[in-house]
Amino acid sequence: MNWIVLDITLFKTTTQFDFWHDRAAFHFLATPNKIEKYVQIAEKAIHTNGSLILGAFSENGPSKCCGLKKKQYSATSKLTKFEKQFERIKCIEEIHTNPHKTILNFLFCSFKKIKNTL
Repeated sequence: MNWIVLDITLFKTTTQFDFWHDRAAFHFLATPNKIEKYVQIAEKAIHTNGSLILGAFSENGPSKCCGLKKKQYSATSKLTKFEKQFERIKCIEEIHTNPHKTILNFLFCSFKKIKNTL
């Protein structure tokens, strides 16, 4: 297991991973350029047949968190960003109550990489 903590849009690696889990970073990427950069990095960093699990605020989730604007996603809108090289396995909505008793609506989607960019 590799724990990597950094601005994801700056991530560079020659290693490919079997499993990529993003619990809630993707929805902080608010510009099309940063979203596209994330998708490109994931496409290069995940092995063919590797798994991607992505968690982000659903369309019913907040538009801000920690004072920052957020993107909200539906299963369809999230899927289109990854569909060139990933197959969607399943998306589920999850309601989470944080320690401050705020209810947050998340969308979690799992994908399988079907093409390789290397």
